[in-house]
Amino acid sequence: MADAIETPPGLSEAQVSQFWEDGFISGIPILTEDQTAIARRRFEALEAKAAQAAGDRWTDDSYAPWNDGVHPLRAWFHAMSTHPRIIAAVSSILGPNLLIRNADVFMKKPENTRRIAWHVDATCSTDQSRLMVTAWLGMSESSEGNGCMQFIPGSHRRPLPERNKDKFSLSLRGKDLDEVEKLARVSNLMRPGQLSVHCFRTLHRSGENLTLQRRFGYTTRFMAPDVTQDVAECGKAYLALGENSPANLSIGPNFPVWWQRSNETFSY
Repeated sequence: MADAIETPPGLSEAQVSQFWEDGFISGIPILTEDQTAIARRRFEALEAKAAQAAGDRWTDDSYAPWNDGVHPLRAWFHAMSTHPRIIAAVSSILGPNLLIRNADVFMKKPENTRRIAWHVDATCSTDQSRLMVTAWLGMSESSEGNGCMQFIPGSHRRPLPERNKDKFSLSLRGKDLDEVEKLARVSNLMRPGQLSVHCFRTLHRSGENLTLQRRFGYTTRFMAPDVTQDVAECGKAYLALGENSPANLSIGPNFPVWWQRSNETFSY
């Protein structure tokens, strides 16, 4: 009889409590640094091949062949998003049934002075936001020097300014931004292969990359099946674990992966 496959551990009760208290948790081990280096080399080889094949189309962000049918990068994206340790960590927070809305590739070029202002991933209510999290896997070190994310602890419970009312107004502006700048923040310092998870309503930002290496993060947007189409801002999702119950969203064979290449300075 074959040995049973060991189920990876999820988060502890203390870690889950910390997540709901702060709106984020960081430094979750997913890959070893050697495994991360292998995965990154594989990605970069596929990236170079795909860019060469695409030619001028590569700088068109609407060109995403991995979202339609079979593509070598699709297998990489799927393996990262559904890694058993990521699934175990996220299910500790959202429960035994998990959907994936989409994933994102975030790159920040070396010596890039652009910053991303304080923002949220959704403007839904605090109750609804408990059904959605962003899982951010570091494929490189995440440090102050390369513009790591920063979180405002407890901000997922704060009321949003009136101007932040839809997916087109996720960033804070003016007086609202000035007020948040005064609040305490925590830097998302991680080694390659570690994961952070944050609530869609947690305020976060990133700084400039002053190093000589590009910063590489891969995020997966997870949802509990209880989420409605209006809140999810989509009509279908990928079933990553358990059952799609209640079936508010239809289930598709894949999830879209967004990757802004026309302006590589953009990143979390």
